[in-house]
Amino acid sequence: MKVMTWNIRLGIQEGLDAIIEEIRTHNPDILALQEVGRHWKMGPPGDTTTSIASALGYFGSFAPCIVEDQHEYGHALLSRWPIEKAEVIQLPQDVDEPRALLYSEVAHPELKLKILSTHLSYIDDRALQAPVLLNSVRDRKPHLVLGDLNADDEPWLLEMDDLLNRAEQPLATYPTPEPRLNLDYLFSAGMWKEAQRLDTGESSDHYAVLGVLELPTFS
Repeated sequence: MKVMTWNIRLGIQEGLDAIIEEIRTHNPDILALQEVGRHWKMGPPGDTTTSIASALGYFGSFAPCIVEDQHEYGHALLSRWPIEKAEVIQLPQDVDEPRALLYSEVAHPELKLKILSTHLSYIDDRALQAPVLLNSVRDRKPHLVLGDLNADDEPWLLEMDDLLNRAEQPLATYPTPEPRLNLDYLFSAGMWKEAQRLDTGESSDHYAVLGVLELPTFS
């Protein structure tokens, strides 16, 4: 099973078609996207999650974090298989914009996949949000945790390593084209066969990360 996370920066750099073509090229089964709009004031018009899902044959769910009238901004999960449940869990904030966890249950033919995906704050609010993420992992026991955690080297990531297996890839993901920080992560209850940073060009200010899992290794 191929699992991918990617902060697409609303598709404002090279447009939504470039984002879709990169996803088509790498063909993940499960995909977490951050900085996604639904009729948002920046980026492509319309519902980005639905547009990508329709173009590539995915099921999709969207977690709105900022809502201004009919304009929404947040993150999304796309899946090759039906998404039976999608729950948005608001994260604590102080000075940054609202953030959330998206808890999804996916009807994979072999098991019900439980997935947490998120986009944590890039400033001090992250210190409030990381414990909520960790507790959600302990309580919900997801098979996958995916997203832009905005953390390159912080102690709480070691706590995540105690709970799940990190997809190890040594290359920085942000900012393109000369990244210095590794902010984008895949964690799993199973064992990773391989993981890599993807050269997604300048279609976003983040490079994507892709991992390959063997389903029977899930505990």
